[in-house]
Amino acid sequence: MIDCRVIARVLGLLILACAATVSLRAGWAATSEGNVPENDAARLLELGDRYSPAALAKARELHAALQAKAVTGAEVEYAFALVLIRQHAYPGAIEALDSALREQPRALHLWRAKIWTEMALRKHRDVVADVRKAAELLGKQDPAELPATQAAEWHTTAEFLGRVFGFLEAPRSGTVTADELRRAKQAVLAKLGADSTDFTRNEELVAARFTKARAEFEQRRAKRLAEGEARQESLKKQQRAVDETATDIDYDAEKLKSNTKAEVDRINQSLELINKNILMCQFRMNVVVPLIARY
Repeated sequence: MIDCRVIARVLGLLILACAATVSLRAGWAATSEGNVPENDAARLLELGDRYSPAALAKARELHAALQAKAVTGAEVEYAFALVLIRQHAYPGAIEALDSALREQPRALHLWRAKIWTEMALRKHRDVVADVRKAAELLGKQDPAELPATQAAEWHTTAEFLGRVFGFLEAPRSGTVTADELRRAKQAVLAKLGADSTDFTRNEELVAARFTKARAEFEQRRAKRLAEGEARQESLKKQQRAVDETATDIDYDAEKLKSNTKAEVDRINQSLELINKNILMCQFRMNVVVPLIARY
């Protein structure tokens, strides 16, 4: 199973929060003109900038306070969603993004953030459904006729959708069948029409990255297996050496025991012979001494 860290690495989507924040601030510059929602959203982003339970608690507290004052809007909900994404609180992020989308259903950066979060949660069916919705929005616009900022958003979203499909189509265990992906991709390409270059290029890019990442993973896996087998063989050799040494020790001990017994037996035989000689000498002395005494 592939977790969200692999998704982020392969798709190159860790820049989402930064890029999305830029999109958010661009939206403020064009619409809010320094009104309160911008300040509230900025405060949320600042509070949740660091990954920590304390930062998340403070961001939740501020968001609850804003809700109590009924001053939340799409910008604030989006900022809160970015905080939750950074804190890996993905289910809450989806709720915040859904709330923002109810207010701004055509905001492409909201759809990108939601799709990324669903991928982090491995909700691939939801991903496919929301990809279709985002493509529907793209199909209603001609990037050549849009202002520069909106055209950039259009192309960014098309690139993003291509990266999503590049990942979903890669070999892996998932909940979406190949046929479902094929039909979804056809629907997206139909909406993009002639402007599908961004989508296709990024789809192929991610597929290549995924293939490379998978090959590198397999190489590392094979290397680890080879190293493990080498360690096992080394341990077996060491065990054989220990067993052989133990056998040699047992043999030497038995040999020493046998030699010691033989040596003891020879000493005992020598002692027995000496004792016999002593007895013989004593016997002879007993015979000779009386004879000497007569003279």
